Formats: sequence, structure tokens, C-alpha cells
Amino acid sequence: MAWLTVAYISVGVILSAFSSGAYLGSLGPIRNPLGIEGFTSVYKGLLDTMAPLLYGVVALSLLMRLRWSIGVERQQW
Repeated sequence: MAWLTVAYISVGVILSAFSSGAYLGSLGPIRNPLGIEGFTSVYKGLLDTMAPLLYGVVALSLLMRLRWSIGVERQQW
């Protein structure tokens, strides 16, 4: 699970660095000079599909850990 999360964040950072959308900062909207038009749709698609999936997997892993815990580990929950 940790490797999947690290891969998701790494790919998201790289895609956002090359997305063509404007950044809204204190100076107003500034276009990304490194932006590539196709990366914006890929970036938004990745966020919209993978984020809920990762949240579900995290919740499932916590429930499985609770289900299979015994002894002292179970009392800590």
C-alpha cells in the first residue's frame, strides 16, 4: 500500500509540473511555461479515478488489520 501511494504522489507531481493550466497565486493567474496540453486531462483523470480508489484501499487495509489482530495489538484499537 505504501509503494502504491508513493507512486501515485510521484506521478501526480510530475504530471502537475507539466500540466498547462494556470496557477492562481498572489500575482494572479500565471501560465505554466513548461505546460503540455495533453497532460492536464491526464492529470485530472488520474486524480479523479485513483484518489477514491486509494482511499478505499486504505480503509480496507485498516479494517483487515483490525480483523486479523490478536492479543495486545487488538487491545490497542
